Amino acid sequence: MASICKNKKRSYSIRLPKNYFLTEEKLQELQSCNPDLQLCIGDENLLNVVEHKFLFDDYGYLNLKLTGLTAELFEEMHELNEEINFEFDDTEEVWIKMGVFRLISKLTAAIISSFFVWASSNKMGEVYSENGEYELNDPKGSGKKIRRIPDASYISYKTASEETQDSWDGFIPIPPNMAMEIVSAKYGLKGDLDKMEKIWMLMGVDVGIVVCPFSESIYVFEKGKTGRTTQNIYDDFSHPLLPGYTDNYGKYTMIRVISVINMIRFI
Repeated sequence: MASICKNKKRSYSIRLPKNYFLTEEKLQELQSCNPDLQLCIGDENLLNVVEHKFLFDDYGYLNLKLTGLTAELFEEMHELNEEINFEFDDTEEVWIKMGVFRLISKLTAAIISSFFVWASSNKMGEVYSENGEYELNDPKGSGKKIRRIPDASYISYKTASEETQDSWDGFIPIPPNMAMEIVSAKYGLKGDLDKMEKIWMLMGVDVGIVVCPFSESIYVFEKGKTGRTTQNIYDDFSHPLLPGYTDNYGKYTMIRVISVINMIRFI
């Protein structure tokens, strides 16, 4: 009999494909693979994922191991849960991107807008928001496709013409020239730095940027170079691989945002 989870903690309800059978035995298997989470079965093949050993908002991403999940089943799951931002590596794991605080959302929107103004006014290329999803070859060489969603990205017309980019129907099939992750949770910096170094840069991104309002820093990765450089978020940011672009992300945080972030940091 399916058990229904009743818990006041924050949870995600994920509708799984009918061919992914959520039995009590399967639930026990999934629970053993995800010991930091509390899993429960709901009606109509619904998996409830509940906070247990950590708070979802503290990390920005939720990693969930779903044994037996194939690319085909993921595609169906993605369609059944359009309101959830999934990332997938075709390794029986999915990442769910958490919602963000309103002020972090405003910061993200401001940065995306600054890139859009730069790219459009100079006819440099296309800028994509946090809804732009990429489907790319696994950099580990497995031959599989992985799906990733940066907070902001940019593809120049030199890499892919305007006509080519307009012709893409569905997911973006090539790595961006610039990928950006904006840290949205107080313990999210390490995960975003790892994602930039081990996913985006290995997939061929020219310049990777991690903006962290919590540490008040910008971390920059560059194709062909090891490590990263770091600068203060209140200093103007520019990069030779983004010719003519400059902005000061610190001005978007404002005193009000900094106050909220500092409070969150010590909770």
